[in-house]
Amino acid sequence: MFQSVYQQKGYESRLLSRTIEDGVTVTSPLIPWNTCGMTQSTVLGVSTFVYLPYCFFNLISPLMSITVAVAGYKIKKAISAEHTADRAATAHNEAG
Repeated sequence: MFQSVYQQKGYESRLLSRTIEDGVTVTSPLIPWNTCGMTQSTVLGVSTFVYLPYCFFNLISPLMSITVAVAGYKIKKAISAEHTADRAATAHNEAG
């Protein structure tokens, strides 16, 4: 759904993968009406709201991801084909 936005902004595709993992996958057990939350609730025998206070990682991970993204840590732009060709031409000119 957001792949085209990440491509337009020039971000690496692995950043989208990391964002999905940090924001969606880890919070999935906290949503009672999806399959993950329903399975966890059934296995534990309690509602998702009962185990919610104990899900430190699930709650903190998206917040940390937002903080890290705002700080710009490990946020890299994808190298375009033009940029790669320019770097190769510059290296070739400097070498010879």
